[in-house]
Amino acid sequence: MSILIHVPKSSPNFNRQSTYAKRLKEKAIEGSIVENDNLDTLASKVRAIAKFNSGNINVIQRRLTSRIVAGYNYTITADLKNSLEGDQQLLEIERMPVRDSVGACINGWKYTGEPLEIPDDIFNDHIDYTLERYQDVVRLNSVLPKIAKKYAESLPDRSESYRFLIPHLNNMKKIKVAVMELKTLTVDFDDDDIVFEMKTNIKKLISGLGKVSDELPSTQMVMSASDYVGFFSTPCDRATRMQLTEITKKASMSGHTSWIRDTLYYQIDRKAYMASCSDDCTVKLWNLTDNEVVATLRDHESYIFTLAKFDLNDTPCLASGSNDKTIKVWNLRTHKLIMTLNGHSSYVRSLVAYYEGGKPFLVSGSADNTLKIWKPATQSLVATLEGHTSFVLTLAQYTDANGVPCVASGGYDAKVKLWDLETRELITSLPGHNNYIWKLVAFETSYGSFLASGDADGAIRLWNLKNNSFTTTLSGHDGLVYGLTAFTRKGKTFLASGDSKGIVKFWDPFNHELVNTYQGTFTAVNSLSTFYRKSKPYLTVGHCQNIELWS
Repeated sequence: MSILIHVPKSSPNFNRQSTYAKRLKEKAIEGSIVENDNLDTLASKVRAIAKFNSGNINVIQRRLTSRIVAGYNYTITADLKNSLEGDQQLLEIERMPVRDSVGACINGWKYTGEPLEIPDDIFNDHIDYTLERYQDVVRLNSVLPKIAKKYAESLPDRSESYRFLIPHLNNMKKIKVAVMELKTLTVDFDDDDIVFEMKTNIKKLISGLGKVSDELPSTQMVMSASDYVGFFSTPCDRATRMQLTEITKKASMSGHTSWIRDTLYYQIDRKAYMASCSDDCTVKLWNLTDNEVVATLRDHESYIFTLAKFDLNDTPCLASGSNDKTIKVWNLRTHKLIMTLNGHSSYVRSLVAYYEGGKPFLVSGSADNTLKIWKPATQSLVATLEGHTSFVLTLAQYTDANGVPCVASGGYDAKVKLWDLETRELITSLPGHNNYIWKLVAFETSYGSFLASGDADGAIRLWNLKNNSFTTTLSGHDGLVYGLTAFTRKGKTFLASGDSKGIVKFWDPFNHELVNTYQGTFTAVNSLSTFYRKSKPYLTVGHCQNIELWS
């Protein structure tokens, strides 16, 4: 005789957000009100929480295209008969990770905490205090500190005035909890506590079934259960080792009349597009539905080397850097030029965008040996970073473990330099390359943040950005490493590199091994980039005047 005991899907009853709830509440108590607070200190506490939130929002922004373990499918089996007879418990929990993009997890998140307090609107600011989605978090974290500052500067510093600021402080603490919830969705789901509690509860169940065994001594009892635990928004693929032999060319796009220098994927109203720049002095925008050009942007007077995308006041923007020493910013909806940023004394070779306090900033690297930080909202130069002794050829933006935006730079002096974008100071220099550095890429993994640097000798060096230490060298290219990008597929992170001889190599960076090599029919691979469509990674290969899409 057999009895099948089915454990319903609601048991074990875990949720990714509730698992972290206690920790989040503990983190949110910082900034509490004390007896001797005045208006200025209350406003300062609001700003301090907003700064902390901004750092973590930058982390979230940086990880949006990453793929993570969003949860696990568990299969639980137990031989109850042997367990009840005192033999070794035959209990097995099999785990199958379920993966999703961070962006999909963030889009599926909804705030479930207490609603924000609505203070008296004495200055008619008409603030929308709705907190439901990620966009609300970003908006309110930017707006509320400004309102608190205005109250502190305008109201008399009396106890009756505090009632206008205290709701803002309470609201910022709620936003902080929301930010920390969102941040947990950007990393692999940790289920150690869940597995421990599963085993504990099942053992209690086995003990409780002893009476059944006493009454039915000949009964053979088998328990099975299947459940999903975690956070996910869409059906996800199971993690298996990627077979890179599956990669094939999906499309070829032509339209430029000279060498491709950079490509960049973006979306407008959920439609997929790509931007490319070239030595023909143009930027072309492509509709990836039919791979046709939808616009050609002309205003640069020389070669265009680099592209970066950001949002300015809800307007999707594209920045382009050129040999004409300028940076131009374009509206990706209207295809019109918005502004031109002047300040470099030589050509602009690399651009990256980042956010601070919800506002976009640009960093540019130039042949004048400097990095410059720009604020597009005011069309102004914010800072100049000096330290390289020759051309700055490449940049890679990342966020450190504390949520501080940083940038890595490399160039003709064969040095990788790391910079703090908040203090605008040099963090450290990473030696080791013997020739100039053509390409950098920063990427997030379940092991933390890493940087890859490719040089003119064909060497790729890997760096751990947690402690800014050297990890390994990947050797195999005979030509200059022009292109370098990272991507994740089916749970595993890979690097793709392209060189001046037209070779594309795929690497497993954590096992330090070459996985596959592709010899194209083209000459130099001038650019490599990756993007995801329907959770599937695509590789953009720029060579000569053409662009190829691989998947």
